[in-house]
Amino acid sequence: MNEQGPFDRILHQEPSRDRGNRFVVIAIVVLGLLLLILVLPPISILSGGGGGGEGSANISVKARKEMPAPPEGMEAVSPLYDISVSGSIEGPTVITLKLPSVISDPRNLSLYTLEGNQWRRVGSAKLVFDGAGVQGEVSELPKNIAVLRATSALNQLSGSLPAGSELNPQAAEVLSVLNPVDFAPASDGSLEGEAATLPENTGLDIYPTIRVSTAQQAEAANAIIGSPDLRDEHMNAILEMVESGRYRGVDIDYGPLDALHKDEFSEFVVALAEQLHRRGIGLTLTAPLPVQQGTSWDSGAYDWLRLAQAADAIKLLPEEDPSDYYKSMEQALSFLIEQEKILPAKLVLVLSPWAHEKGGEGIRRLSLLEALTIASTLKLKDEGEIRPGDSVTVIGENIYKEDGASGMGWDDEASAVYFGYPGLGGARTVWIENSFSIAFRLNLAARFHLGGVAVEDVSSDPGVNDIWPVLQEFAATGKVSLVKPNGTLLLPYWEADGGSLEGGDDGAVVWTAPEEPGAYQITLVVSDGLARLGQRLGLTVGE
Repeated sequence: MNEQGPFDRILHQEPSRDRGNRFVVIAIVVLGLLLLILVLPPISILSGGGGGGEGSANISVKARKEMPAPPEGMEAVSPLYDISVSGSIEGPTVITLKLPSVISDPRNLSLYTLEGNQWRRVGSAKLVFDGAGVQGEVSELPKNIAVLRATSALNQLSGSLPAGSELNPQAAEVLSVLNPVDFAPASDGSLEGEAATLPENTGLDIYPTIRVSTAQQAEAANAIIGSPDLRDEHMNAILEMVESGRYRGVDIDYGPLDALHKDEFSEFVVALAEQLHRRGIGLTLTAPLPVQQGTSWDSGAYDWLRLAQAADAIKLLPEEDPSDYYKSMEQALSFLIEQEKILPAKLVLVLSPWAHEKGGEGIRRLSLLEALTIASTLKLKDEGEIRPGDSVTVIGENIYKEDGASGMGWDDEASAVYFGYPGLGGARTVWIENSFSIAFRLNLAARFHLGGVAVEDVSSDPGVNDIWPVLQEFAATGKVSLVKPNGTLLLPYWEADGGSLEGGDDGAVVWTAPEEPGAYQITLVVSDGLARLGQRLGLTVGE
């Protein structure tokens, strides 16, 4: 008997459509797709290696008459194709597979091969030819291949879209639930904000978030929860919003409410959940992390057991300090599951795609660009005139080990790339979130059998790191590969447009100026193992 996942309660409602004026256009599109399906081969293969593609090998493809049973939590989208190759196909290979029928949902598609009786994922897949086929890349061509889709609730992902932002296209291919952060509680019980205009036909279930983000909104939320009349007004406002927008659910994120309202907040959630579920609409909550105080735990205004029994899922905000993340999260999850008796399937782990810096004043959020900019700042160690043939030292100001910095490295406790440096107010540490670190956090969710994960920001903001490949793997398989970055890639890279360089691994390089006077540049490039960013320092060689 499977536990019900956090996103299992779904009401499918199809909006009415005006087909009259679109009949001719739709007929043309359908005819075009029909012709495309007729001429599209079962499999098209393009090798990315030096051995060439189909031109240097004879390839035969045959669909099996019976489709073997896919793994638990998966469904077959295509037949299983056996591939025979006579000749050479080397290196990464792009495969395009024809589908038996056109599909529109791009989520959770993967390429799988059957080895004996075991299915193995060999790559992700995306829709092409308007849903008539899929395309993906494999590291080497398997003997057979099929397209499978994950259906298990344990592998579903949700993501928050900040107001006024555009959805990351990669997120749209992976997420199951989208939480546009559009609304906030008002002091009279109503809702502030307006619904975002979202892309059509994403296939995502929309659960708009009502979030407390300011002190004024926090005051309003406490006033609402503390007043029976305002609670009724607020509930009616939520029901009206959800029904008018044809949403599939609603997400409540009221932050650290006054603990005096613990019972009232539980009563509000129980009543709201009953009204929403009666309409076939889901409810998720976002809650702060319980705080351990000696041998006891302080959950503030959140009665976890009552809330988990009422809501479909509770998103658990993570420990903010990366150096204490795993210790705090494992203790909190153990408390909630073992002592509070919360079903793990009701808990969702929130993931952040942002870097974080810790200093004397606390912790602040950084973009990937900001973090790598700090790491790649460079300067001349000793100012002064430079003459032809002189040797001068250029340092990475925040990675030079002899000045107390750590250099770029892997923090085993935080399971993330980091660097520490002596900065404003004392020692500072920056942790960079990327696919490597996200994999370890996903593994935490898998180890505790949680109901899913939620991404804090799924916008197309360029400051958000690209964490989608590992999330796609998790969505498709429920598992992740735990890999640390290549240490060589974390070493600083130096180059100059004149003269010669010596050293550099410790964050400093000795530059010997050329014999020709003029303007020259030294470049320092740093990397988190995936992304690279460099800065230049201009130096003038005098007569």
